[in-house]
Amino acid sequence: MIAPDVAVIGGGIMGVASAAFLAEAGVNVTLYERWEIAAAASGRNSGVIQRPPDAPFAALQEASLELYRELAHDDRAFVLDDEPAGLLIVSSDEASLETVNRRLAEDHPGLQPLLIRAGETYLADNGIAADVNALRLEDGYPVAPAAVTEALASRARRAGLPTGPQLGGSQWRRLRHDVYCDANRPLTHQLQAEAVMLAAPK
Repeated sequence: MIAPDVAVIGGGIMGVASAAFLAEAGVNVTLYERWEIAAAASGRNSGVIQRPPDAPFAALQEASLELYRELAHDDRAFVLDDEPAGLLIVSSDEASLETVNRRLAEDHPGLQPLLIRAGETYLADNGIAADVNALRLEDGYPVAPAAVTEALASRARRAGLPTGPQLGGSQWRRLRHDVYCDANRPLTHQLQAEAVMLAAPK
C-alpha cells in the first residue's frame, strides 16, 4: 500500500472538510476514523452561522455561507435556508438595548435591528417573559454540524477520497512527525504518511 501524502485522523467536521479540500486540490489523502463520520461532537451539537461581532471577521461568515450554499446545491440531503431565521438579544434593561440598537443600525444596517419592547405580542408569542425586551436581528442560519459533515464527506468521496480502516482505541501515539500509532494496538499497526493531520482527541 502506497502511503498517502496526507493522513487525516478524525471524521468530524474539521477532519472531513480538510480531507475534502485536499482531495479536490489533487492531494493523495486518506481519512481515518475510529467509529463513523460525525460520530462524536460533530454529530451531537447544534450550530448556527451568524455575523461575528467584529467587523473584520464578517468576510469569514460570507465565505462560510457561500461554501454551505455550494454544499446544499450539490447535496440534496443538506438544506440551508435562503433567509436567516433571526436572532434575539434579550434584556430587562430597555435603555441598554436602545443603545445597542442604535450602534448596530449605524455599523451593521444589513442586520436590520428591530427593538421590541416588553409586553409586545411578538415576544409573548415566542415565549419571552412579559418584562423582557428584545432586539431582533436579521441574522442566523441554523446548521446541524452532523449534516454539514455528511455533506462534506459526500463531496470528499466525489473527489476520490478513500477511507482508511476504522482504527479502534481511545488514543493515538505519535512516533515521528509522519507516523501515528493506535495506542491500543501493537506498534506493527502503524499509520504512515508524508504528513499527518490529527483532527480528533489525542
